[in-house]
Amino acid sequence: MGVIDLAALALIVLLGVPHGALDPMLAIRAGVPKRIGAIAFFHVIYISIAASFWLFWIGFGPFALIAFLALSIWHFGGDALPGDAPALHRLAYGSWVLILPMAFSPDQVSHLFELLINEPIVLPKTALWVALGLLSFFGIFFTGGIRRMEWFVLAALAWLLSPLWYFVIFFCLLHSPRHLIREFRKLSSIERWIGAGVMVVMMLATLGLGQAATELFAGFDPATAEGAFRLVFIGIAALTLPHMILVEVLERRERRTTQTMAY
Repeated sequence: MGVIDLAALALIVLLGVPHGALDPMLAIRAGVPKRIGAIAFFHVIYISIAASFWLFWIGFGPFALIAFLALSIWHFGGDALPGDAPALHRLAYGSWVLILPMAFSPDQVSHLFELLINEPIVLPKTALWVALGLLSFFGIFFTGGIRRMEWFVLAALAWLLSPLWYFVIFFCLLHSPRHLIREFRKLSSIERWIGAGVMVVMMLATLGLGQAATELFAGFDPATAEGAFRLVFIGIAALTLPHMILVEVLERRERRTTQTMAY
């Protein structure tokens, strides 16, 4: 990994990770009372879930990687198709996002996975292309308009770019902005300013926890490209679990509210 890869990691941290910093605001909309004690308890639970997954990764890397990929498929699929999107559509889009770089650049992706779990990995190239073919069929016949175009733009990016830069484009220019725009639209003008401040505080706290990780665990030295890569991606994996749980709880709550109002 070189300077270009470090630049990609910096963009992921600066432009991609902050979208999860709105989670305290989402928690209040999900039902957490606006009291200091309740909000503090939410943060304790949130950080405990993230820390538990981090430790799970340290002890059981291959299983944690599989779990992370499965969570990402569901989470990314829901982000592109929010609301009442059928589960099949959600799984298909999320799978498309992740399988593309594996199929186009299997050796590079294998190397990145090996950095994350410290074990050799050989991706099943034939199976990946079969899966990609089936998903292409789905994308052509079961999506339309801009959604269909997005499927093939992502395919072009996966073909042209390295896996890491492909992830930068998707995570920083699609996934993160969609989440932020969708959530900011639901806030009042005052809440938006509060949300921006919360994002800054949460980002500083996240960076602080990342620095603590470099002190507690070997192999996470950001001074080396490999250590920085492990720190960023295992950190994202750890934060994805509580973030995803919160988003799912909030979406279900909002669907119930909408259904109740409809009746």
